[in-house]
Amino acid sequence: MRHWILIVMTAVTFWFAAFSQQQSPVKAGLKRLERFVGSIRSAGSERRVAIQVWLIPNDQKVLDLVQPFRGLTVVEVRGGSVYTTGGDGEPRRRLAGEFWTVPAGGKVTFETRDDSASVQTTVVGE
Repeated sequence: MRHWILIVMTAVTFWFAAFSQQQSPVKAGLKRLERFVGSIRSAGSERRVAIQVWLIPNDQKVLDLVQPFRGLTVVEVRGGSVYTTGGDGEPRRRLAGEFWTVPAGGKVTFETRDDSASVQTTVVGE
């Protein structure tokens, strides 16, 4: 019996080692700077808000930016350029200074090509 436990533990160890060496597009150089996460009071109701800046190096594809909670997201390209793909599946180039919104639960793919990008997200909780 101890022989089987040793084999299983060795196999699990090797699996975790191999899994941790694979870089997903989200982890390959993506940096997240947390600017604010907390609650605000507006018009008599309290809402959760998270403001984050994402630094995406060139030649990266990020399947989705992980937010701390669900809500309407306002996205701004702060610097560089990024191609986004939303629900319609069509890539669109976004330049510094562009704003757009993503509904709660919506997903956006971010892709940089020959330019790095800085993207700010502001999530307002439901």
